[in-house]
Amino acid sequence: MPFSTRVSNTFRKPGRTRTTHLGLPLFDRGVLQGVIVVQTVEPRKFSSDEMRMLLTAAGQLGPLVSTVRALEQHVAPAHDRLRMLAANLWWSWDAETVSIFRDLDPVRWRRHAAYR
Repeated sequence: MPFSTRVSNTFRKPGRTRTTHLGLPLFDRGVLQGVIVVQTVEPRKFSSDEMRMLLTAAGQLGPLVSTVRALEQHVAPAHDRLRMLAANLWWSWDAETVSIFRDLDPVRWRRHAAYR
């Protein structure tokens, strides 16, 4: 196992005297991407099958989180440009810009056009 897990049966939260707390790191190519936290109100021990399942999930989620973050860096600027364009009233009379919005989501465009 490339990393260790820690189970604490004495994790305290306000209003609760005892709970089970399990933290599983999410790695992608050795870089920490996040942590899965599993808590229970009642104290308990995780079985080896449950631990294996959670470790498998953590192993699969790490690369997924990394990929989503990488995509976000490329998609967010495009969304920002579209947001700026949508906020600009110029688009409402420019035929080329109207066609961009219509092509992006024809169903939503028809609903929007019905309100105009």
